[in-house]
Amino acid sequence: MTQGYGSKVSYVEGELLSFPDLSLTFIGQRHIPHAIYKPGFKYWDFEVSCNNENQVVSWTAGTGEITGTLIDIAGKRFKLELMLSDSLGQLANNELVLSELA
Repeated sequence: MTQGYGSKVSYVEGELLSFPDLSLTFIGQRHIPHAIYKPGFKYWDFEVSCNNENQVVSWTAGTGEITGTLIDIAGKRFKLELMLSDSLGQLANNELVLSELA
């Protein structure tokens, strides 16, 4: 099933999500310790595939404003949002929003 851009999509680790121009697979979450920011950082890693190009993209909330991660692949730009979407508000722990940017 092809997912739509700009809508909430549920995801689980290892499941391939197909969008009109690319596919996205959640490959796991990791924790990176930090000497100054004691809680460290959590990263959500996704494998992105488009027109025989593949890359791993990481999303993190960091320590400040929660925003999307930009994905540049095969001459196109997308925004991946977790936890909070600019247009749809709060997201569940297993939801993402992928938007195609001009």
